[in-house]
Amino acid sequence: MSGEIASPASAFAGFQPAGWTECPICEYSLKGLPAVHACPECGFRYDTNTRIWIAEPRKKQPSDARVVIFIPLTVIGFLAVRWAGPILGVILYLILLLLVGAIIKLDDRRRSAHPWSPPLIGIGVEVIFHRCSKGKVRIWPLQDIKDVRQLISSDGDVLCLELKDDRSRMLKNSFRSSKAMQAFVDTAKARLAGFQGGHESSNRD
Repeated sequence: MSGEIASPASAFAGFQPAGWTECPICEYSLKGLPAVHACPECGFRYDTNTRIWIAEPRKKQPSDARVVIFIPLTVIGFLAVRWAGPILGVILYLILLLLVGAIIKLDDRRRSAHPWSPPLIGIGVEVIFHRCSKGKVRIWPLQDIKDVRQLISSDGDVLCLELKDDRSRMLKNSFRSSKAMQAFVDTAKARLAGFQGGHESSNRD
């Protein structure tokens, strides 16, 4: 890896190459914390070598309630004015707007309670971790991983984690491009080689 490595005492500047500044496990903001530290919320350990890749962010879609209600609301307002007259029609329409506002507010509360999280994958301190869009996080210790490979598929490239117990984990839709996946694979292989070499050396000692 090229570039100057920050000292542990320096301030956290975001995980490269994505520039992500939140904990990948619980999304707690790590801004202002040391570059080598642990998340105060969940205990996730990170250092200056921690790397995170984020899948292409999805475009924010309008609230479901807004999409469903917008067109009927316009039609109902027009019919109310024609059926009940200008004054009563406007009153009925305002009441309807209040009801719609309450529904949208409840919908916003529901969405804020269950926010969408971008899928990401990364390499931390002795672990590889993956978080899907629903927020579920899976963690694999480097000591349990035998190899990391990029598989070419007609449905898109797939990341394969080969575990030492002869099982495999296939991960899709976690990178913005094949190039980003290849960068992860190269970084993971280098980290695995260094990790395994360090453990073999410590075992001989």
